[in-house]
Amino acid sequence: MKILQVIPHYFPSTHFGGTPVSCHHLSQNLVKLGSEVDVLTTDVFNGKERYRSKSQPETYANYQIFRFRNLSNTLAYKNRFVIPIPSLRFLFGQLKTYNVIQLHEYRNLLNVLVCLFKPITRATYVLYPLGTFPNYNTQICFKKIFDVLFAKIINSAIDIYIVVSNVERESLIASGVPKDKIVTIYYGIDVVEAKFEKKKLLLYPYVLYLGRIDKRKGVDLLIKAYFKSAIFKDNIHLVIVGNDNNFLGKCRTLVSKYKLGRFVHFREPITGTKKATLYRDARLVAYVTENEAYGLVPMEAAFCGTASIVADTAGVAEVLGKYDIGKSVKYGDIERLARLLKKMAVRENKVPKEKVRKLFEKYNWGVMSRRFIEVYQNA
Repeated sequence: MKILQVIPHYFPSTHFGGTPVSCHHLSQNLVKLGSEVDVLTTDVFNGKERYRSKSQPETYANYQIFRFRNLSNTLAYKNRFVIPIPSLRFLFGQLKTYNVIQLHEYRNLLNVLVCLFKPITRATYVLYPLGTFPNYNTQICFKKIFDVLFAKIINSAIDIYIVVSNVERESLIASGVPKDKIVTIYYGIDVVEAKFEKKKLLLYPYVLYLGRIDKRKGVDLLIKAYFKSAIFKDNIHLVIVGNDNNFLGKCRTLVSKYKLGRFVHFREPITGTKKATLYRDARLVAYVTENEAYGLVPMEAAFCGTASIVADTAGVAEVLGKYDIGKSVKYGDIERLARLLKKMAVRENKVPKEKVRKLFEKYNWGVMSRRFIEVYQNA
């Protein structure tokens, strides 16, 4: 089976969140299962520069990457609006060779472009929206305009929608997607990630938030709850790790307002063993976000041995609840979040190794990739 993964932004850039990571692990494992996989993406890298490909296609891990140049790198980065300049050779030639074409995320012109060519591909089209299907959070007007112009083009091409939780499934049904076209496959976890540094990275006890710093992620509410819990008086710090999505300024203002500068630390994103070590050594991970289709951070933390507080509507709460890992709270309930921080952060909230083992027997990327193959074949 030959599969094309279509994603608007990709490695080495991870400024847009975790979708390149999930796409990579899925692609890598699909190849191990006997499929041939390519990734189609664009050249957006960061706000100042594009990614310069050394070859076309590039070889990455055990698959290949094709990149279309963006008309505007600024629009692609700051407004998350890719405008790909297509390669006609790819669209009229290479695109015809795939059995399955999987689109990652929803509202982008790369998806529109690929969907317009469905009549000449005869491939099965799969949409993997990863929480981007509903119109919420930011750029509401832009999304409405996009839907008027392009939603029909994309959705008429899609044969199967793969969602990462029952929460996301319900949101698609509410948006008018037929139930029989939706399949739920939970996020996979890469067991290779949990290799640790020999020494602790931070010498003080801390609660950890890891993810984008934006309004939907509730980082401001976490800071308010941290202040209300008063656990800083016990020298328990709050560590916030992630990219700024035009919200860091407000969070810093809150820290100044509450005079928490000694105890709240903002850090750039980290990966690999350092990220795993931050998870392992945290007293607790706090990830209480709004409209979260899944939420990979609490699962990563659990694999590294630390429990989380999560939003009760997040998709990941479905999984963690089955294994009685951590606690859940309603998004925006600062009072209860503060009480949980005060109760839980005074000790280490460790996940027993037996639970970790069971989690990864069921949710590792190898198992999840087999589910994808089944869906592709049935479609």
